Amino acid sequence: MPRYYFHLKSSIPSEDEDGIDLADVAAARAEATRFAHQLARVHQSLREAPTSGEIVVTDELGEEILTLSVSLRQPHDPDSYIGHRNPDSAASSISPGSVAKG
Repeated sequence: MPRYYFHLKSSIPSEDEDGIDLADVAAARAEATRFAHQLARVHQSLREAPTSGEIVVTDELGEEILTLSVSLRQPHDPDSYIGHRNPDSAASSISPGSVAKG
């Protein structure tokens, strides 16, 4: 089973040194989306200032598999956005609207 790493690129970056084993890229995309929603919940519970960043998913070789763009504004702000792009394709939306769902 392949191992995927989830790196947070934001004002406080975080490199994933452990990664997790997942079945495929679709499972990695689902995990990145879950991670983004979890970040949104933490952001809202801490009442932090609006922020944005990216979750960059890489494989065992360090190759970028996909990037999830995250823009967190005020809680329940309809302009909050989670979207993804594959390295070889144009951006596409995963979940526009409030990121606190899930």
